[in-house]
Amino acid sequence: MPLEDSLVAYQRGMGLLKYCQDQLGSAEQKIRVLENGILHDFAPGAGDETL
Repeated sequence: MPLEDSLVAYQRGMGLLKYCQDQLGSAEQKIRVLENGILHDFAPGAGDETL
C-alpha cells in the first residue's frame, strides 16, 4: 500500500476510534446517571428467569 494511502487509512481509523470512544463515554455517563453514580458488573443471564 502506498504511503499516502496508509496515512489516509490511519487518519480514518483514528477518527473512528475517537467516535467510538465518545459513544462509549456517553453511554457510560447515561448509565451512571441512571444508577446514581454506581456502576455494576454485567452478569449475562442474571435475572433472565423472570422473562
